[in-house]
Amino acid sequence: PYDQGGYFIVNGGEKVIIAQERMASNTVHIFKKAQPAPYTHYAEIRSVPEKSSRSPSAFSIKVLRNPRTIRASLPLLKQDIPVMVVYRALGFLSDREIMNHIAGEEDDAVREFLIPSIEEAAVIQDQLSALDFIGKRSAPVGAPRAVITLADERYPAALLQAAADPPVLLFAQGRLDLLQAASLGVVGSRHPTPQGQDNARTFAQALSAAGLTIVSGLADGID
Repeated sequence: PYDQGGYFIVNGGEKVIIAQERMASNTVHIFKKAQPAPYTHYAEIRSVPEKSSRSPSAFSIKVLRNPRTIRASLPLLKQDIPVMVVYRALGFLSDREIMNHIAGEEDDAVREFLIPSIEEAAVIQDQLSALDFIGKRSAPVGAPRAVITLADERYPAALLQAAADPPVLLFAQGRLDLLQAASLGVVGSRHPTPQGQDNARTFAQALSAAGLTIVSGLADGID
């Protein structure tokens, strides 16, 4: 018990404990990049729901060295995008609204720093254009995973017709062409019994064989 090396003999076999270091989830980490490099500073957060076994979803922003603009990296996108486009996609439409959200009305130095990023995204002035900009930089048609926006022709027509307020953004994985087919979502407990899992699998297989597309929300449990 007083061995500091993590070396043990268990049932006659040698066992070693090796410490593993990893970035803490749900915490913003900020780094200064050693030069020369395309960017000067880098911030990242790995988001994961509490009490979940899902892999973290990473979001990062970079301050470019020249031009001095801010770019964002989103899951499933093939390239970094201007951070102001992300704000417009979230519903912040005016430059003043975005600046006030980031820097408030008093921090003139930060507001001055944001001007090149505002100018970079000047051609995107509304939410639909921003979503279309993001969607076109996701995985191509036919890829296993993609980001689908309201402006994307792959967006499920049935969802547009049935929902009073359809999601502006969908993360899809699987055969994207099936999004236009008749579909059914299977929803259940996040902590199912083995019998519940077998029942859900049996129902899903039978419904799929009948011609329905089975959609999963990718949550834990029956989903």
